[in-house]
Amino acid sequence: MLRIALLVVSLALPSTLWAQYVHGTVVVLEDGGDYVAIATDSLRLGPGPGEVSHSACKIVVLSDQFVFVASGLSGRPAIAKSPGSRPWNVDDIAREEYTALGKERTDQWIQKVAAAYGERLSSQINQDLQFAPNPPLMDYLTKQGGGGAAAVFAGFDEKHQRVVVEVKVSIQVPGSHVGYTTKLLPGDSTEGTEVVGDTAIAQELAAGRTERAREWRSALLLQPPGQSLKDRLLVAAESVAEWTAKYDPNQVGLPIDVILVTRNRGVTWVRRKTACGPAVSARK
Repeated sequence: MLRIALLVVSLALPSTLWAQYVHGTVVVLEDGGDYVAIATDSLRLGPGPGEVSHSACKIVVLSDQFVFVASGLSGRPAIAKSPGSRPWNVDDIAREEYTALGKERTDQWIQKVAAAYGERLSSQINQDLQFAPNPPLMDYLTKQGGGGAAAVFAGFDEKHQRVVVEVKVSIQVPGSHVGYTTKLLPGDSTEGTEVVGDTAIAQELAAGRTERAREWRSALLLQPPGQSLKDRLLVAAESVAEWTAKYDPNQVGLPIDVILVTRNRGVTWVRRKTACGPAVSARK
């Protein structure tokens, strides 16, 4: 059984939150053997009230074998009437922490980059709450558990081992400051399933008890026989993202971006919109 890590963040946020933060929806990650396949949707709300974008790219290529994907709170402009407040976004935080820690390739550097990212993002949100206390934001983070801001760092380390680290930023204890947790997902020799966040559609598909879940499984079975592991991972990741968008269009929006990271050839975009920047070819 292949592992599926699904990060979904509900968009049922108070309208007062939209005026400050940008937030987004779904990331699907499947890995096995020499491969990590990632599919993401394109829907993002904010920062202004009622602003909706279908061009968000939620995948950041940090190196030829290492990527970052995020769901949930992803950034905000400067807070009005707060001179000390600076805008931020999670993509920049991930890039900066990778530049500071990842290029040295010390032992467990992927885990260290993920922890540094979690610490910095939680610190940034705590600063925001000090500058402009936002009850809707605090309530949202508390109720979402880890889903308020979730991310995955995935790829292959200097020993060519597959490493996937999940980061959650949330209120750790009701009424306390925002904190973070990291979780190292099972590696090369372990198979299993990992589901994180508000995963109603994914859980329904996995359970297979509804008509649309059976339809999804039937569609997977119609794939050409004898598919490689790589192709099965890509199809599974993309299909979960697309079916989530189909049955929950208010929270997950097309188009779907898909990227593949391999042990030997590195990063390759399988599906990408122009907002994701130039295509990255597999390493020779």
